[in-house]
Amino acid sequence: MPEERIIEKQLIIPALKVFSRRKEGTTTSELIKILTEIMEPKGKDAEIPKKVPLRFRL
Repeated sequence: MPEERIIEKQLIIPALKVFSRRKEGTTTSELIKILTEIMEPKGKDAEIPKKVPLRFRL
């Protein structure tokens, strides 16, 4: 049975909820930490990439 992956579309609502609760703003690092706690990724989704693509750097 193939492992079920988290797709980007599934992150939209949880990310918006995080933003709406944090009026002072949220850094990318904070968002990743919070979404990791919420989504509980497993397998490939839990791996930390060695290099983050440029499009995700701020």
